[in-house]
Amino acid sequence: MLPRVDIIEAETLCAEESAVEGNGGTDVFCQRCQKLISNSRDESTPEICVACSRDLTLQQERIDQNRIVKTLPKSIQGFREAASGILGELRDMSCIDENDVEFEIRSTKMWRSIGALTSFLHCSEEHNELIAALQQVACSEVCRDFTMQKASVLRNVFEMLHSNPVLSNPVLDKAYLILQEAHLDTNHWTSFLKDTGHATGVS
Repeated sequence: MLPRVDIIEAETLCAEESAVEGNGGTDVFCQRCQKLISNSRDESTPEICVACSRDLTLQQERIDQNRIVKTLPKSIQGFREAASGILGELRDMSCIDENDVEFEIRSTKMWRSIGALTSFLHCSEEHNELIAALQQVACSEVCRDFTMQKASVLRNVFEMLHSNPVLSNPVLDKAYLILQEAHLDTNHWTSFLKDTGHATGVS
């Protein structure tokens, strides 16, 4: 459990803002706030600075997110793990020049990882929609040059998925919006069938 704290005004920010090492890693509090919390009794409420309060909020969000993830069905947890893997690939690609052959190699691997998401089509209707849209994007982009800009767009989508354990309709809508605003085709096969005259009702 995180300690109960109050937030003091901005003008009383800590003079020492460097993080201190605590049990299990770097603590979220600066040295001044760390001392206050360490010296406080259970019933007392130490006042931490604004900067530390932001870090505390972020840590609390991560803790809450982890608790939510643990309650999700195994299939959805599996999807999140796969999506996190793709996010890692996209983050790595951001450090590579798009004209480098390594970028092309990583892109091919990333598209394969997105293709493998079809194994999670049974998770929920929302997952089905998202996975189908990503497969459409992959199909439309396979014969095109993949750029850093497109990689950044996909990374934004997977960052959002990473930050939202539950794939709700608003999250799904936001993912569609990000893809469509970047002109990534989420309806590739529908467009293809219309163009070739094979769509229903097209002669």
